[in-house]
Amino acid sequence: MNETVDAVVNATVNATATPIATAGQYLSTVFVPTLLDRLARLFAAPFEHPQMIYIITPLIITLVLMEFYFGRYDKEELGWNTAVGHALVLIFVSVDLIKTIYPDMAPLTLLSKAWFNLTNFSTQSGEAISTLITVAIFALGILLLISDFFHWLPKGLAFFLSGTLQINLIAYLGIVIVYTHNTGVNPMPLDWYTLLAAVLVFIALWIFFGIIHLLEPSYKGKRKDRMRMKANAPSPLSPTTEFTNGKGDL
Repeated sequence: MNETVDAVVNATVNATATPIATAGQYLSTVFVPTLLDRLARLFAAPFEHPQMIYIITPLIITLVLMEFYFGRYDKEELGWNTAVGHALVLIFVSVDLIKTIYPDMAPLTLLSKAWFNLTNFSTQSGEAISTLITVAIFALGILLLISDFFHWLPKGLAFFLSGTLQINLIAYLGIVIVYTHNTGVNPMPLDWYTLLAAVLVFIALWIFFGIIHLLEPSYKGKRKDRMRMKANAPSPLSPTTEFTNGKGDL
């Protein structure tokens, strides 16, 4: 009887251990190495494809300056007008990308070629993948532009979707995919690993800039300005007030 129970227990343990071991093997041999490879490609892309530096440099400068700005002026928020401007960034980036995919093409020829790649999409075609990414970025830019312009979404959600970090990271990811596929040198695959790598980069940058915001001294100028104005305000009985109030004017 005991031997039968032991056999059943051992069989159950072995049946449970096998999937765990398989999952662990998958994580260590496939998932983690592939994810690290995508992260490495995201950071190495500008060095392997220096032609993209001209388009990503303004994005990086804007991101850093805006994050430092909102870290110093922590009482301010994004603003609808700035959200509209961020949506335009995606549209401008998509224009550069489409020019990169189809250089020196007349507009009608370009549209015809792009339509062909979309309707005959193949994951084996770098041109088709680049076109899909560019159209998606352009469409997202248009949607955010319209929703921010007309204040369709709640302010908190709209400002999050149009945040500097989010917009610039989406633009950067699109630039990396398009430029690497356009040259054919170490092209960035369009898969869940790439998307997950982008999410991890977003979380890392969000934490990094959050720490910067905590360390950066906040602007206290408004309080100082109010105190200075109060200290410099003329007395109601002073000669200046007497001759500048109502009928007391000279």
